[in-house]
Amino acid sequence: MKKVILFLFTSMFILACSSDDNNTDDDVGGSLLSSRLGVWEGTGTQPGLSWTIKITLNSGEQLIEYPSLGCGGILTLVSESSTELLFRETITVQTTCFDQGFVKLTATSATTMDYDWYYPDAANEVGELGATGTVTKTQ
Repeated sequence: MKKVILFLFTSMFILACSSDDNNTDDDVGGSLLSSRLGVWEGTGTQPGLSWTIKITLNSGEQLIEYPSLGCGGILTLVSESSTELLFRETITVQTTCFDQGFVKLTATSATTMDYDWYYPDAANEVGELGATGTVTKTQ
């Protein structure tokens, strides 16, 4: 009798622990990226220079354009928190723009984000701040 009860208890425990193991962060949704999908436009600045920014965040590839500089590329998500998205930027169009920098977008409201661009450091991680700006959701 004790063996049957132990077997039933063990079986119920295993089923309870494994019944919802298929949930992943991707399934949950509610991430900052998923809440910010769309087109974001604004202006970036660095000492002596300003330019336009267009960022397209969608459920697949993330894109960045600098229309006034004539360059752009792909953003690869590096990390995400409840308020910040950090991307690695790979310039693929007109390569005179600095390649392999980091773009940090910080949510400031439902329709605006701060834009910070960082040079890579010697270890190819986030280094010195190179530019700042603000983008607003347009689509």
